[in-house]
Amino acid sequence: MDIAIRSIQPLFFATPVDTGGLGLDPPRIGDILAAFGIVNGLFQMFFAPLHTHLGTKIIYMSGVASGVPIIIALKVMDTLARTRGLAMIVWLLVAGQLALAINTNLAFTCIVMFIAAAAPSQMRPMGFHR
Repeated sequence: MDIAIRSIQPLFFATPVDTGGLGLDPPRIGDILAAFGIVNGLFQMFFAPLHTHLGTKIIYMSGVASGVPIIIALKVMDTLARTRGLAMIVWLLVAGQLALAINTNLAFTCIVMFIAAAAPSQMRPMGFHR
């Protein structure tokens, strides 16, 4: 889901307002995505304490669940941009959408942890039952 959102979001930012986007110019889109990348990278440092406190399943489920408001925000931003222009509320929704996207990135790490935990070990090979 995160990859789909990462693909659609720059297109949404660049699409003119009258056809359903925000009509931003490429340098501004680049600034937004660069800021997201920096904040996302910094936030990843907090994954270990967050994982210790909440656990893999809760972080994964919240990451997947974050996809719903991210997609809904696209339509809300479109409606607000058509009626109010690029008002402060639209920029707050962009920031909120990017904050939720950080949570979806944490789900990637959890997927890797689930796969590693499910892999057979030397002590318990697949297909061997006592």
